[in-house]
Amino acid sequence: MRVVAAAAAAIALALALGGCGGGDDPAPPEERPPDPPGTGYFVGTGASGLGATLDLQGRDAVTAAVATALRVPPAAAATAPVVGIASVVNEGPRPLPAPLFAARFAGGGALPLWDAARAVEDGRGGPAARRALRLLGTTPRTVPAGGAVTMYVVLRGAPSGQVESVRMTAPPGPPVTLRARPR
Repeated sequence: MRVVAAAAAAIALALALGGCGGGDDPAPPEERPPDPPGTGYFVGTGASGLGATLDLQGRDAVTAAVATALRVPPAAAATAPVVGIASVVNEGPRPLPAPLFAARFAGGGALPLWDAARAVEDGRGGPAARRALRLLGTTPRTVPAGGAVTMYVVLRGAPSGQVESVRMTAPPGPPVTLRARPR
């Protein structure tokens, strides 16, 4: 029985040290420094049935590839681009245009969240950019009725922890505020 408990403890320790214990893994040293306190996770739904969750600290193979393609020199790490994942749902009866997003800050001001493919295309190019574009695929132009899409976005000029809310715009409906939520 002690052998099983010791083995389970060793596996848990290995997973924790290997970064497999959760979604809040610290950034490797060569990337931007950790964000100030803030969730980086936003949720909201509009009257038209269009809603979204946007995670500016989410990690998957696509965000990693985009971050690599947009990597900045170490001296600029504090303002390195932040790659986010938006899950957009349309509960309405007809297709709607894919939304645009803007990060809003507590002290005022806002910054656009750029389509990740556009941000990569505007970058330096090279193998990392080609890989990121291949993983990104085609950017959704519409959100189908009763359906959902995944979109990748890039915030430039501020860490995700400073974002207070996100404004989602998809004409013809009014803008929707995505509010910060705990993870």
